[in-house]
Formats: sequence, structure tokens, C-alpha cells
Amino acid sequence: MEGVLVDVEGLVHIYRTDELEVVALQGLDLQVAEQQMIAIVPRSGSGKTTLMNVLAGVEAPSAGRAQVAGYDLARMTGAERASYRRPRPPAGTTASPGTAAATDSSSSTRCRHPSGPARVPPASGLSEADRHLMRRARASGGTLSRERRCGLED
Repeated sequence: MEGVLVDVEGLVHIYRTDELEVVALQGLDLQVAEQQMIAIVPRSGSGKTTLMNVLAGVEAPSAGRAQVAGYDLARMTGAERASYRRPRPPAGTTASPGTAAATDSSSSTRCRHPSGPARVPPASGLSEADRHLMRRARASGGTLSRERRCGLED
């Protein structure tokens, strides 16, 4: 396919805990051309959010190939994925002076969780318990289902 923006082949992602492994993606193949629009609408718990997290660089694939706009997500280090996730100004423009500070998430709280990091700023004035509830409220059906299977629900 000419002008491929997303090229995924044999993509696998496994969530691991001390006692359990849950396969969220198993051998996924996908190609999306530049300017092509697609809809991903399988049942709850099928791996839609996991796929988006991998393509966004939030989570690393366990196996397979995942390339977006020429970036090889499967071979990136954590630092390279963090750089990949940062917003970039449109071609031909420059970032305003406040852009770096506005997009710097280093001061945010990260939940160490198999479904990936969820950020709720500590400056929000919410307790840790309230921040956890906010993260749960924003979680996808697949994430909540995976947490139940892994025994991670509250």
C-alpha cells in the first residue's frame, strides 16, 4: 500500500502480573493509508484501547511490528516513546515559548498499572483515592474487563 501511515504486522501485547498473563492483542495485522479513515468497533475487551495505546507510544508491543509515520514503535526505548508522544508543531511552524512547559507531564502522578499510565495532576487538590476514582471513571470497558480478569479491580 502506497503512502502507509500505520503498518502493524503480527502485533502482540500481553499484560503481566506476578501470577497471570492476559493477552490483549494476538497477531494483529493492520494497514492504514495516509488520509484514510477507519473505524475500529469490535466487542468490549477485544483490545481496541490497547491497540491505541501501542500506536500512541504509551505502551510497548510485546511482539510483532508496529510502525506509525515511519517510527518503529517496537524498537523504541521508553525515552524514545516519551519523545514520540510529545506534541509537535505543524510542519512549517515553530512552537511557542510556553508549549514545552504546557506539554511537560513530568510533574504528573503516574499510576503503575498494567493498563498503562493514567495521569491526574497532583495540583488538582484531589486525594489519592479521588484521583484513583477519576482514573477508573475514564477507563475503557476493555481495561475494566482486563482488571477483573487479572484480579486488579477494587
